Amino acid sequence: MKIENQERVKFWNAIFEATPTQAGMAVPTPVAESIADALKTYSAMRRVCTVITTQTSGELGWPNSDGRTEIGEQLEQNAPSASQDPTFGRTPIHVFKYGSKLIRIPFELWQDAGADFPGFVENRIAARIGRITNRKLTIGIGTAVSTDPNYGKEPIGIVGAASLGRIGAAGQFMTVTDDDLEDLVFSVDEAYRLSPSCGWMMHEQTLRSIKKLKDSAGYPLHLVERGADLVERLKGYPVTINNDMPIMAANAKSILFGDFSAYVIRDVLGLDIRRMTDSALVLNGQIGMLGFARTGGAYVDVGGAIKAYQNPAA
Repeated sequence: MKIENQERVKFWNAIFEATPTQAGMAVPTPVAESIADALKTYSAMRRVCTVITTQTSGELGWPNSDGRTEIGEQLEQNAPSASQDPTFGRTPIHVFKYGSKLIRIPFELWQDAGADFPGFVENRIAARIGRITNRKLTIGIGTAVSTDPNYGKEPIGIVGAASLGRIGAAGQFMTVTDDDLEDLVFSVDEAYRLSPSCGWMMHEQTLRSIKKLKDSAGYPLHLVERGADLVERLKGYPVTINNDMPIMAANAKSILFGDFSAYVIRDVLGLDIRRMTDSALVLNGQIGMLGFARTGGAYVDVGGAIKAYQNPAA
C-alpha cells in the first residue's frame, strides 16, 4: 500500500505545481496505481472476485451458458451423431461513478517535513472509495433484467444475485447450525467446490457466532480453524470477512458460499485523483485532494456458482 520515496517526491511536486484551472491536475500515474492496489485492503469483494479493466464505460455484456445438463453420447460404428446446441445468454455489467469526497488540508501540514501527508491522503482516498464500492458490489440493488426499475441504477450486488442454497429452520432467524453449513456446501456443484476461488463470505459477527457453536453436550464444535497462512477456514474453505454482508436476522441472506470468481468487478481506466485549485481553498490556506472511480459489478454465472444461506422469518 505504501509507495516508494521517489514517487512521493512526484506526488509532492504535483501538489504544488501551478495550474490555471479549477479542475486541477491529475496526480502522477504510479501514485494512482498504488492507491488502486490499496483498494483491496478496504474491499473484501476485490480480494476474491474477478477484476477487469476496460477503456470505456459503455455497457458490457458478459456471455454465459449453463452446460450442467448437457451430456455426450455413445455411438455405434458408422452411426450419425445427434446435435445439441448450447444456449447462450449475457449479463450486463454497468459502471457507476464514485468519489472520495473532498479532502482539505492546510498548507502548514503539507510543509511539515516530518509528516507523511501524501501517504495520509493516499490511504484516506483508498479507504473511502474502497468502502463505498465494496458496499455497492455486495448489496447493490441492480438487476440484469432490463425491464426491472432497478436496471442500470446500481451494481448487481452479490447478495441479491446469489440463489438460495439453504434456509434455516423455523426460529433460526439469528443462528445457523452445522447441518445448515454442510447443506450449503453441498448445494454448490462439485465443479465449483474444486475451484481455488471457492470459499465463504460473511460478516464478522456471523463468523463469531459460528465459532461459538456447540454440540449437545455443550462442547465447542471448533468448525473454524486458522491455517499456517493465517487464513481462517470453515470446513476446509477460506473465509472472507465482508462487513457489508447482512448480519443474521429474519430473512437475511447472511452467508455466501461458492466460487467467487463468478462475480466480475469492472473498473474503467484507473483511479482518478485530482488536486483542486479552487480560489476559495487557496484563500483559506488549504490544498484540496479528490479521488474518483468508475466501477461496476455483476454475478455472471448461471450455473449456481455461489449459493446463500438465508435465515428464516422471525
